[in-house]
Amino acid sequence: MSIGNRIYTGTFFDSHPISNEEKRKTIEKMYGQYKKKNFAAVPEILPQELELALLSGEEVILVDCRDKNEREVGTIKGALVMDEVSFSDIETDVVLFCTVGFRSGVKGKSLMNENPNLKVKNLKGGILLVSLHFF
Repeated sequence: MSIGNRIYTGTFFDSHPISNEEKRKTIEKMYGQYKKKNFAAVPEILPQELELALLSGEEVILVDCRDKNEREVGTIKGALVMDEVSFSDIETDVVLFCTVGFRSGVKGKSLMNENPNLKVKNLKGGILLVSLHFF
């Protein structure tokens, strides 16, 4: 088995691969702990809800809060880069995301404090939960 296959299947680092359901539960637990402690007041959106909003044509601004190296690995099509967005005049819904939802949640809390009228949501579980939803 190649290293690529071992990492993908979860057998490279652990001799007991875990199911996608177990991965989902782990990501949601981690995210829940972060949210409770750091950004409880920030509304969230599930990957499924975001998918429905985009498919129905709702106007949503997606903002990737990860660094350049992480974005180069992959991002959500159409997402803007955090450092390149001015939030002062935005009237549409903004969905922030990162790897698991911690950095985007903290940024969402900060944005809500700076711009009380801004409609911010944090993508629950970040890009990790998105990848489990679609793959």
